[in-house]
Amino acid sequence: PIDGQSALDYLEQAKMFWDNTVNKTFRVKEAIQPLQNSMLDNIRKEIKRFDADLTKFVKEFKSNGPFHWLDSRQKDAYTLLDKYQKQLIILTEKGKAVNELEDLFELSLSAHEPLHQVGEDLLVLKGLWDVILLVDSNLSSWKNTAWADIKTDDLLDEVKGLTNLLKAQPKKPRSWPLFKTLESHVKNLSITLPLIHDLHSPAMRDRHWKSLAKVCDVKVIDPNDPKFCFEDAMKLKLDSHAEDTEEIVETATKELKIERKLRDIENVWRDLTLDYV
Repeated sequence: PIDGQSALDYLEQAKMFWDNTVNKTFRVKEAIQPLQNSMLDNIRKEIKRFDADLTKFVKEFKSNGPFHWLDSRQKDAYTLLDKYQKQLIILTEKGKAVNELEDLFELSLSAHEPLHQVGEDLLVLKGLWDVILLVDSNLSSWKNTAWADIKTDDLLDEVKGLTNLLKAQPKKPRSWPLFKTLESHVKNLSITLPLIHDLHSPAMRDRHWKSLAKVCDVKVIDPNDPKFCFEDAMKLKLDSHAEDTEEIVETATKELKIERKLRDIENVWRDLTLDYV
């Protein structure tokens, strides 16, 4: 008791203070507890729905994403990439909202790791399809180039560039069907383009082109024909006949050396004066 206050009055005031603070807080908490429980149940249901949507999205992405070499190529591939990128953005925003609710009600935060994985896969896929676009764009630009106008040095530089682009790709996509097909395609080009370069050798004669036509199982190959172009050379599928093609060019080169040597001998003997004794 203070200032002559009786113990009974003091206890009565203490009881009133307790009722108006602590007990009132407990009563309010008891009153809102069912509401909190209901909200927590709804939040947990929302989290489950989001997890189900996320699982469905990842499954569809892995099944229908542009992981394979498409017949229609870039158009459909980039359409699919845009589609999944938009869905990823929407799900990422929903994931942030779910995390905010979890934080508000002191629940453990969901990591939503699949969202990050899909985001990384989309970036890698975009890079692979950009390489495919580059390959197709170059082949398309060279398509109608006449045989005599083909810049073979540019072809060799292109092979090196494409090979380096593939080597620079991350390890993860190397098991994807798209990467394997692209790798095979670039490998074929890395064989074919140097062969086209070699076939521009001045040592090639009609007889050598006839041998090459026989190897490639075509009726005739006439590099002097103005209509014979890069596309026609690609149709020969030289990568499937690499060894035979190299042998024909090597033979032509050796024969040219012999021809030049014989020509030198003829020139010497033609102007040589012989004295018979």
